[in-house]
Parts: sequence; structure tokens; C-alpha cells
Amino acid sequence: MKIVIGSNSPFTNSGYGTQSYFFCKALLEAGHEITFLAWNISGSEALRYKKMDYETMKKISLDSQCFDKDALEEKEDVCKRMSYYTCIYENFPCLINVDDVNKLLKMEEADMYIYLLDVWIIEPNKKFCCPSMTWLPLHFSPLEETTKAILPTFDKIIYMCEFGKQVVNESLPELNVMKEPIIPHFIDYDYLYNNINKYDREYFRDEIGISKIETETNEKVFLVSVVARNAEESNRKYLDLSIQSFKILLDKYPELNPYLYIHTTLMGKVDLVKCIQYFGVPIDKIIIPDQLKLSRSGYKTEYMCGIYLGSDVLLATTGSEGFGLPILEAQLLGCPVVTTKCTAMLDYLYNGEYIDVLDDKFVYANTSFWYLSDIFDIPIKIMKVANRTAEENKKMREYGIKMIKDNFSIETVGGKWLKEISKFDKKICN
Repeated sequence: MKIVIGSNSPFTNSGYGTQSYFFCKALLEAGHEITFLAWNISGSEALRYKKMDYETMKKISLDSQCFDKDALEEKEDVCKRMSYYTCIYENFPCLINVDDVNKLLKMEEADMYIYLLDVWIIEPNKKFCCPSMTWLPLHFSPLEETTKAILPTFDKIIYMCEFGKQVVNESLPELNVMKEPIIPHFIDYDYLYNNINKYDREYFRDEIGISKIETETNEKVFLVSVVARNAEESNRKYLDLSIQSFKILLDKYPELNPYLYIHTTLMGKVDLVKCIQYFGVPIDKIIIPDQLKLSRSGYKTEYMCGIYLGSDVLLATTGSEGFGLPILEAQLLGCPVVTTKCTAMLDYLYNGEYIDVLDDKFVYANTSFWYLSDIFDIPIKIMKVANRTAEENKKMREYGIKMIKDNFSIETVGGKWLKEISKFDKKICN
């Protein structure tokens, strides 16, 4: 089949970009022809609807100074096998006109269009000119009205978790979604483990200064890490709660000697500098990565592996979530996770602890509710992980790795996708 995929470019180290990479790899290996519409690479008027190869797209991406050359090239094995279009709009995100996408689909004589990105930015009440599917995380309950209006635009909806399916079923029972499959993230064991390179636990802790601290103080450091995108339309990731809970942990359990590594931009949607100051967290207890490099997607997969291997726990608070990539990656590399007991997290935790929820209708945002994590329960659950025996830790670590290898591998998830795609008869755009 000739398949057009619309998402963040597969050489982007973001949630959508990573999933696009593995998705394209699975489809290419099955013999499909892929053209990629990279919504996150803004194109000029001269580039609109101009098909290009990987080298041209790579040059445009690097010229934009939004991408790092090394991080981009590590995915070259898959990316160079596809054709590309930049975003068909100069300023994105904006409302996506279905007719504009159809123009591209007709040019490509596409047999199918698969969209992996937020759907609420698509113009409602229109149809794509070829069979279409969307694979989307649904974060909120009840379903936002904007999303509700868009979903019938697609011929098939693929859900990432049970929560997403239930949310749609409650709002659009006529779609009969409970019979539809759940296809979760791609988390490829071989890809991650083959990309560790030098970034094992010891190397990562050396690089961020933990080993030096342990040597100078003669105390073992317990490293709490946060990996999250500080660029949401709201504070859905609860980054402020992560910092506040770390201060409580520090005050209540000083014998743990905790340090906090924050892998996100400090000056994004949430001003983390102000949060750190407001909650009174000692600055020498916080470690941050190079902010410019982070903003350019410059941290390669090996470094991300280092975070998970070098951390004693990943803290992943959330107000509502349909896309739990970091917690799955962490567990695949043996790192325990402490996350909010809600939404997609209920499908994704094997090695870790759930944070209690005080209120499941805490904030009315995007016409939907959020879940409020119990701030005082977070340090308790972190200590529960810290107090595991070596035997308990080994057992949970092995269980987490096994479950993710079994359920999220490129073979398993790719196989589910190929099964769904095969249900569509080959149909050229008309």
C-alpha cells in the first residue's frame, strides 16, 4: 500500500516522533510505501506540496536550528527509506483544513492516510478522500467537544489504552468502540538496549555529577528523575507538584539523600525556576540538562537510556494522561516508576507504585476534568520503592522488563497494526 502518515517527523525525539519512527519501521519492513507529512517542520510557501527525499528534509530541519544533527542521524536507517512533505502551513499549529490534506493525498494517489497527532486541530464535518485512521492518546474525561466533533472524520480510530476507549464510548456510543482494538506504544527492547552504548548507570551518574557528590560526601545518592514536556497547553504534567513533593521528601526523609534530575525545559508552560524558589528546594539538590540542547531535541537515545539506568525512580505525576512513553521506557530499562493512579497509567505500570488520587474532578480544563494527586502520598510511595529489598527489586525489575517486552515490542505492536491495515481494501483516492 501507499500510505501517507501525518505526525511529528520520525527523527524527532518527542513522544509522537518516537512512535512515528517505530511505526514507519514496522510498515516499511512489511513492504508498504511510506510518504511522511511532517506537521512539526514548518514549510515556506515555496515548499508547500513539494515532495522531497530524506537528505533534503534533513537539511531543512537542521537549517531551522530546531534539531540536533547527531540525534537526527541516529534514526537514519528508517528515515532515509521514505519521502517527505513539510507542514502544508507556514505557521503551525493551526486549524487543519481537510481539503488541504486531500490535495496532498490525491497527489500521492494514497491508499491510506494515518494521522498521529492531536485531532482537535482538524476542521470538522469533512472526510478524507481515502481510507483514514487515527491513532491518538485521549487525555481527558469527558471527551472534549472539539475532539468529539472530529473523530467521525476518520474511518477508524485506534486507541492507545483502555481509558481512551472508555472515554469515547461514553461520549459517542454510536461508534460502538468497545469492539475496536487497543494498540499501545512501540517500546522496542533491542532498539533501546542497542543504543545504551557508554551510557550505563555508572557513566550517566558520573556525567551529571552524582558520583562526585557521593565521593565527596561519602553518602549514597538516591536519584529521583522527572522526564516530561513542559510545553503543554496547560499544566497537565503537574511539574509543580513534582518539585513540591521532592521538597517534602527532602524534609521528611533526609537520610535518603535524594537529588532531583529534571529532564525538561525550565522556562516552558510552567516557570520551574519560580517553583523551585517558591517551594524552597536547595538548588544544589537539583540537576538540570543543557537547556539549549534540550530545546533542539539534541539528546540522543543513549542519553535517555542513561537517565533511566542511572535513576533510582522515575516520578511521573499527571492530571490526566493517554500517552505514557517515559514510564514504559523507564520500566523496560529496569527503573521503577511512581505515577498517578489514573487514566492510561492504569494500563502501563508494572514496576512501581501508584500515587493516590484525592479528587478525580479537580480542575475543569478543556471542558474536561483532571485528577489531583495526593502530594503527601508521593514521598511515601518513593520511600516504598527505596525500601525494597534487593530480592524485591530484582523481582519487580524483571517483571517490568518482561511485560513491556511481551506487550509493547515492535513485533507485537507492529503485528497489530498490520492486521488492522489489512482489513482495508486497497483503494486509490478519487
